Amino acid sequence: ALTISPTCLWSPHEKKKKKKKSDLSSNKLSGTVPYALSSLRSVENLYLNNNQFTGTLTDSFNNFLNLKNINLANNQIIGTIPKTAASLNSLVKIILSGNKFNGTVHSSFGGLDHLTNLLLDNNQLYGTLPVFLQRQPRPFFNGTNNQFWCPLPLWCSAPPTGVGLCAPCVNHTVQYLCCNYGPPGCSYIVDSVCSPDVCPPSKQIVLCSSNPVSSCFEC
Repeated sequence: ALTISPTCLWSPHEKKKKKKKSDLSSNKLSGTVPYALSSLRSVENLYLNNNQFTGTLTDSFNNFLNLKNINLANNQIIGTIPKTAASLNSLVKIILSGNKFNGTVHSSFGGLDHLTNLLLDNNQLYGTLPVFLQRQPRPFFNGTNNQFWCPLPLWCSAPPTGVGLCAPCVNHTVQYLCCNYGPPGCSYIVDSVCSPDVCPPSKQIVLCSSNPVSSCFEC
């Protein structure tokens, strides 16, 4: 993993004042996003785009209390978008385009009162768009080339109905999993995918086919 010392992000003239911007874009940096960045709590603009970062994002981003703009576009970051980032109330622009983020867009991002841009295109996100993206006023949103579920809100569906900023969408179906209680540490073992009239209600769990299926759930 890449290790970056906070001191190397400060020029000699900036060491005596609070640093407002950290720009490491287009530097061919690789490894996970360096944890050391979280110590730069006064940073307002963080640019890590156009590198080769991998791995997941941690909750250490909560330390950026003054962060207004974050750009992680065009890396290879995986995992879910940390919902704890929604506690950064100063955020204005979030740009996470061109990565491998999965999971859903958490509704808590709707509480960011200053958010004007939310760019999540070209990832692997799925699910229903949260309510804050289905009403006005809303931030400018680009969610193209993900796996959001149909139907999409009219404003972002494919032309000519909308502007296409959430398209294409994925039709999802409901699956019922039959389960039996499993060994210690596992709530149950999935027996089979079946219809609700075959699997007893006490042993049913409902999943959407777009979600990854694990062998261990709580019945």
